[in-house]
Amino acid sequence: MSRMSGLGSKHSWHNSSGSFTTSPLTLPKRSCRAKRAEDEPKLDDIRQENVSITSQLIAHKETQTRLLKDIESLKAEKSTLVQRKVWSCSRLS
Repeated sequence: MSRMSGLGSKHSWHNSSGSFTTSPLTLPKRSCRAKRAEDEPKLDDIRQENVSITSQLIAHKETQTRLLKDIESLKAEKSTLVQRKVWSCSRLS
């Protein structure tokens, strides 16, 4: 486990063996910018994929909503037919 050295500069760190290491927080800003620039094409691809998946999800949700309404309508129709059958059977008895 590393800890900050009280004797060195604010960028000196000791590792478990007592030797000095460089803090990952001291990386130059240009290194971070270069990494961001390198990752940007991947991010664009991921954003496009996200848009595509989102539109598919919305389409599936609309289909599901329509099917659920159809199911409710069919259940109501079935209930009506069952009641009609029960009524006609009881009338015949």
